[in-house]
Amino acid sequence: MNKSQFVDSLATRLGISKAEANKYVDHYAAAVTEALRAEGEIKLPGLVKIRLQDKPATPAGQRMNPFTKQMVDVAAKPASKKVKVSALASLKKAVI
Repeated sequence: MNKSQFVDSLATRLGISKAEANKYVDHYAAAVTEALRAEGEIKLPGLVKIRLQDKPATPAGQRMNPFTKQMVDVAAKPASKKVKVSALASLKKAVI
């Protein structure tokens, strides 16, 4: 389901116009983004938990390729942040 289909579904369920539903979706996304930046984790009740995970920098060097068992040169990677999403129990129960 893409955004326009989601907005259509939301507008139909709530009995509001598509423009209002689109505005609600945009505000909801902005609120989730702000909370994630501020706290590093947010739970969308009954759906998912979204959290930021800090990935440390890795130095350049040689590592073993697990398939060929030969040493391979690996480039350094800078530190980064990853977004992790996991389903809450209520969503898992509803889908299965």
